[in-house]
Amino acid sequence: MLKKDPRHISLMDHDGNDIIDNYYGNDIFDETSTENVFTFIWHCQTAQYYSKPIVTDENGHYHGMPFYWTHNDDMNCWDDSGDQVYLGWVEGSPQFEYPAAGSWNYAHFAYYFWYYMCNGDTTEEALNNVCQTIFGVQYLSDYCPVKDWLIVWGDRTQTLP
Repeated sequence: MLKKDPRHISLMDHDGNDIIDNYYGNDIFDETSTENVFTFIWHCQTAQYYSKPIVTDENGHYHGMPFYWTHNDDMNCWDDSGDQVYLGWVEGSPQFEYPAAGSWNYAHFAYYFWYYMCNGDTTEEALNNVCQTIFGVQYLSDYCPVKDWLIVWGDRTQTLP
């Protein structure tokens, strides 16, 4: 009998289907590969449950969106080496807790992050630039509201492929 896994994390697809990354299935893992060099999932709790070494549960399923999307079991948080990067949120998302700053909102955060990335910034540079623009501080500053919410697994020096 299958047990309920407390580490349930999933995404809803465009048709409203629950795409499962948990005890019951490998929906994402089966459709992705190491070809995902740059992954940013803008959804609550998508950077959680990544551990080294990656192990399967009693049903033979893996856990954690970073592994599901990259198939990489050797990424470190805020690393400066490797050939992949995964960005995601832990716990919830700050957008549901408090406003960004002044007239800014988190849509601006997403927009400017991709703007900087598309103009050749590394992941680290883009995060610093967008956080400076919206919050007036660098990403790793103790005063940056997204520092402990938005997690970077893998190579922070990665640019868009």
